[in-house]
Amino acid sequence: MENEVVEGDPSNIEMLILLETADDANRAYFTNNGGNESRARYRINSTVDNHRGEINDARLNRQPRNDYWNRAAQRRPTHNAPLDWIRIVAILFLAFLVSENIIFEPIFENVDDNQPKTKLENQTDHFQSTEKHRDSTKTSISYDIEVITGNVRFAGTDANVFIQIFGQDGKTKERKLDNSSNNFERRRVDRFTITELDVGKIQKIRIRHDNSKFGPGWNLDRVAIISKKNGKAERTIFVCRKWFSKKKGDKRIERELLPTDDSGNPI
Repeated sequence: MENEVVEGDPSNIEMLILLETADDANRAYFTNNGGNESRARYRINSTVDNHRGEINDARLNRQPRNDYWNRAAQRRPTHNAPLDWIRIVAILFLAFLVSENIIFEPIFENVDDNQPKTKLENQTDHFQSTEKHRDSTKTSISYDIEVITGNVRFAGTDANVFIQIFGQDGKTKERKLDNSSNNFERRRVDRFTITELDVGKIQKIRIRHDNSKFGPGWNLDRVAIISKKNGKAERTIFVCRKWFSKKKGDKRIERELLPTDDSGNPI
């Protein structure tokens, strides 16, 4: 039978001792439980199986079977935490060097700058130098900007509005129109003041919004710009009366406006 122990086998000496001990203990259990043979036999067989497993584990130099999770943890690969952190710091430092062009800049230090430039490069350099000279000779002036939102339903917007002024002598930077008030509401006149280089006589403006926030659609009635120079003020009007919306009208949120009179007729 499977559970038999062969007498005389040196490898089973420990098993014989354990079986005798288990047999004595379970006879007492059999007697104390009213001679319930089936329960006593089940207890004896269970005890024998448990002892056999422990002896086999000891024979094979293994840990007890109920220590499964400890053995699984030992098989799990270990990680060297300090080494991982060193790798992360090294990668971040390398990324910083690349972003600052510290690594690749020395490679191009020995490039000969005395090589003859192409015609296109000469034209570009001439244009840039001309623009720098023109900007250096310009004076900064103040521009008062009035923006009137239309008188139609849902005309207002909470989006960010930007404007750029073009003139005979150049153009301004694109500027965001913002102040401490809640701007660009229906039938409202919002006033802003910016300081920019003098662009000469104003020829057109470019105005737009970034289509941000809830309900960004905007109905612009008109824009008026008052440029102040040498104690004189010149007013230029740009009548629009159109939507800046991706859902209404021509679905545009950026427009270039030309000067008009108060009625909207080009001048």
